[in-house]
Amino acid sequence: LMLAGDRGALLDKSLHIVGDRAPGGPPAPFASMTLGYERAYGGIGFGLNPIGRGVDAGPNQYGETPNILLADGPTNVPAGFGAIPSSFPARRQLLGSTPKTSVVQATASIPDDFDWTYFQSAPPDQRFDHLDGNEWLLIDGMSGAEARIRTRLPGGYVLVRVYGHDQAGAPPGLRLRLDTLRVDTELRVCETIWRGHFPVT
Repeated sequence: LMLAGDRGALLDKSLHIVGDRAPGGPPAPFASMTLGYERAYGGIGFGLNPIGRGVDAGPNQYGETPNILLADGPTNVPAGFGAIPSSFPARRQLLGSTPKTSVVQATASIPDDFDWTYFQSAPPDQRFDHLDGNEWLLIDGMSGAEARIRTRLPGGYVLVRVYGHDQAGAPPGLRLRLDTLRVDTELRVCETIWRGHFPVT
């Protein structure tokens, strides 16, 4: 998976996908495989990935050897491209003493010392400050129909008008930033999220 633009490569990440195998044994052939964290390194009690395999050496699914590995990196860490669920302990602990219900309700109640990385669902090595638009997206080996998917994000920008907050110092026009990209290789769809903020009374 590569994402590159005028600022160079923002993301360049490769995974190795291997067939099911017993510890020390050869991998079995496979035609396709879902790249979920269930097949990455982890297991019960492992905070970074409690639903994975490889941590527990017992004779159940959690004792099997992981199928998804980082191409360049340690083998005892979860590897994947997908969003990290908020239920995973490593992400949930970022709430601290703040109840989850207080930050997910329509009008959130967020304390001053809140760790805002709780809202980052992307794996740490897939995070960047923002996108500019026009970046190239290159995906290899994740589609049975074609070996490579190559496309470009839309250019341009998004402007919104703000009404009724003049006294709070809000600008009349607010330029949004493209800060989230979600890719579905099966449906061949990319979703983008643009954000902006301003003070209110």
